Formats: sequence, C-alpha cells, structure tokens
Amino acid sequence: MLSLAPFLPAATSSCPVPLSPDGPVVRPSGTAFCLGPGHTPTAVRSFDWKVQRFSNPSPRVLFTWKNDSRLHHAHRNASDYNRLNFSIKELRLLLTAAQPDDSGTYSLEVTLENGTVRTHRFHVSVLDPVGKPELQLLEQTAALGSGKCRVTLNCSASGGGDVTYTWYRGGEWIPTPRSPFRLEEQIDANGWHIYTCNVSNPVSWAHQSLQLSQGCGSAPQSECSAWGWDRAEGAGPSPGSGAGDGRTPLGLEPFPRVLASRHTGPGQPGRSEAGRNFVPIKNLLEDSIFLP
Repeated sequence: MLSLAPFLPAATSSCPVPLSPDGPVVRPSGTAFCLGPGHTPTAVRSFDWKVQRFSNPSPRVLFTWKNDSRLHHAHRNASDYNRLNFSIKELRLLLTAAQPDDSGTYSLEVTLENGTVRTHRFHVSVLDPVGKPELQLLEQTAALGSGKCRVTLNCSASGGGDVTYTWYRGGEWIPTPRSPFRLEEQIDANGWHIYTCNVSNPVSWAHQSLQLSQGCGSAPQSECSAWGWDRAEGAGPSPGSGAGDGRTPLGLEPFPRVLASRHTGPGQPGRSEAGRNFVPIKNLLEDSIFLP
C-alpha cells in the first residue's frame, strides 16, 4: 500500500467523496473541496494533475507520480504549498482555503499499465460571497395631476462575482430594468410600498428592503421616509395577509430602520413558478439581520 504522507494525512476524512469530473464545480471562497475520479482506477502506471487557471492561462503541472520508480513530485509554488494536497492512493487533489484566483480547469491524466490514457476534467469557479446590499431612495417626486409618485431606487453591493440583481415590489418580481441596479417606477401616492433588492451569485445571496411611506417629495426631505421591517411577535405574514399588494402586512408596523439579510451557500432564498429568484416576505422577515 502506498503511503499518503506527507501529502494528505487525513484524506479519508477530508474528502470521502470527490466532486464528479466533466461538470461545473462552484464553491465559495475560503472553503475546501476535493477533486478526483468517481472510481479509483487499478493498474495505474502514472498520473498527473494539471491546471489552467483563468488568472494565468498557461497550463501548469501540479503533481506527477510514476509507479515504475515510485517517484512523485509536487510542483507547488509558495502560495499553493499549504493549500494543495494530493492523495497518491486515491488520485485525489484537496484544495483548502480556495480563492477566486484558483478558478480554472483542473485535469487529472491517468495512464494505465496497458497504455490507455484517461483524462478527467474539472471546471472550477471559486467566487466571493456577495456583500450586504445598500438600497437607497434617490428620488421621490410628485407626478403632476396623476396622484402618482415617481421614485428612483438604487441598489449596490460590494464583493462577489457573477452577480445578478433582482427587484421585487412586495412579493412580486419586477422585470429587470435597463440598468439592473437602478429602478424607476410610478407608484400610488396614497399607498405603502415595499421594494426589495436581491443580490445573488451562484454561491450566495443577500437582500435589503425598504418601505416607502405615503406622500411624495424629494428623498432628502423628512416627509419622504424609507422604512424597514421589524419582526412582530409570532413571525411573518400568512398568505392573503396583504403582503405584496401595497398594504402593511398584518402584525407589522413600519419603523425608520433598514432591513438586510445575507446567506452564504448553494441555492437561493426561493424560486417562483417561473424559476426566477423569489424572496417571500415571510423569509425576508425570518432570515434577516436588523441594522441600527
């Protein structure tokens, strides 16, 4: 039996099931994951781990092993030394504390004793989680003679990669505006209106919501208020409570604070029947951090 030391002392516990080849591998930065064949081949003459990173498109050999001489060589630079580990027995690569610069195509080339060469490719994307979005009311003015207000909202978030902005009026999805981070609408001047900006990428999501009070005026004036949501006793509104139709949901009162929430990990807060990202008001309340 071949010894794994000093490459991957805890291979069995660190990556019992490697990620499958020939498909996308998407992971948040700072996490660890393992790459390798679905089934460990037998009668291996040699194998090489290679990478072609997006940050440096020149192909690079990471590790080489040959059975005839039992020699191995890890081609690790200073930045890789404590983050790349290899299992000779299982032909696996363990990447710890992954960073966006690690994104690229990793390939495992296995040569069997009969001369057959098998190549397993892994298309890896490492993304920073999106930052907490900032949702601002830039303008709120009266549309003359119509009983409407013209409002302009701006949403911005730091960090992340491959970011998508999604807007909601109450619980209703709004088609993406021409500028995805800025929304211009006309609303009933006598109603209460909740707007939510959801910022997401394949590894995380975050959202922030504002409630606009009745009346029109320019944003800097005190009568044009932006309101957040507090959590009432007994959790959020039930279906049919008025959430999303311009009324204040039952059991909740507006107050002058901004609500934001953040989630890191695969998946989105929810999806509508059409498959679009959807942030139910109930989830918005239950999965939120309240900012002073």
